[in-house]
Amino acid sequence: MNLVSNAVKYGAGQPVRVELGEHHGAARLVVADKGPGIPPQDQERIFQPFSRLSDSQQGVGLGLWIARKIVQAHSGTIEIASRPGDGTRVTVVLPSG
Repeated sequence: MNLVSNAVKYGAGQPVRVELGEHHGAARLVVADKGPGIPPQDQERIFQPFSRLSDSQQGVGLGLWIARKIVQAHSGTIEIASRPGDGTRVTVVLPSG
């Protein structure tokens, strides 16, 4: 839910794409938006607790940290692909079974 709500919040009013499927024997979830993107130097930092890109944004900066902890607790991975001006794509991969 945190991933989808972030995509809606920061997606610049554009549709958010959510994909769920199997990839190499694992479950894969992709959430992508067409928002402003995240600068490369901030992409790891946004997974830290209480981290936000701007003080003008709502929230306390825990959503992506919580998402990462949940994914890691299930032996999965979470990755961000983003470029300023080109939106953000978050991919979660969880082992199946």
